[in-house]
Amino acid sequence: MGLFDFLKSKIKPSAEPKSFDEIFDLASKDVAYRPLFYRTLLEMELYVLTNSKNSLPKGEFTTTKEIKLDVKTFEDGKVPIFTSVDKIFENGVIQQQEIYVAMRARELFKIFSHPKTFLLNPFSRPSKELLPEEIQGLLNGNLFQPDEIRNIKAGTNISMGIPAVYPTNLAETIRKYCNTSEEIKGAYLALMHDSESNETPHLIIGLDVKGNLKQIFGEVGDIIKSHVKDGEPVDMINVSEESVVSNILRQKDHQIY
Repeated sequence: MGLFDFLKSKIKPSAEPKSFDEIFDLASKDVAYRPLFYRTLLEMELYVLTNSKNSLPKGEFTTTKEIKLDVKTFEDGKVPIFTSVDKIFENGVIQQQEIYVAMRARELFKIFSHPKTFLLNPFSRPSKELLPEEIQGLLNGNLFQPDEIRNIKAGTNISMGIPAVYPTNLAETIRKYCNTSEEIKGAYLALMHDSESNETPHLIIGLDVKGNLKQIFGEVGDIIKSHVKDGEPVDMINVSEESVVSNILRQKDHQIY
């Protein structure tokens, strides 16, 4: 199963998501919002079902000592988690009274001694399976990684221009992604050819980034996969750093955000 396999929602996406459920819905249909979904998820308060033998106080409380939770799972061992109390009872799958605990997702994912697969809003649309490797990648910050980092040697003969067949859908996806990150000040796209390599001309994306460059490049690398053929290279460069390539890319003809 892939990184983001969804049961699709039929609700049309909103231009500006105002809640986590709206982000979730957008991400289920549009790859541009998937990094935002993951970025937001860890800080969200999620609900997990527990059995009655838990001796926990009612209402909001802060733990003062180690506690044990007898968490309910499905028969296959997967753990249902929910974005709200309403999502627990949505569509009438659960009709009896349930005991639940709410906690920040970052802490919830850490309480299990063995890796678990979680089902987010399993009775709703959209719903999502969160695999153990996804959770681990979220917690250690390595969920999105650029495929390769390489340096262009000084003196390399590079030519850039506007693609004859312009990748409109790719440019729109990048624009929408940039709107989800305050660390991106601009984005640029061109067709590049390095005369000293054996590669055919390919796309280069320039990002004006004021923040975590490695994470952003990893996220952009992931969202563009659905727009390029397998094995087709796409370069990315931080155009906030002065260079000949950056200066060419920052020209208005190449700007997409």
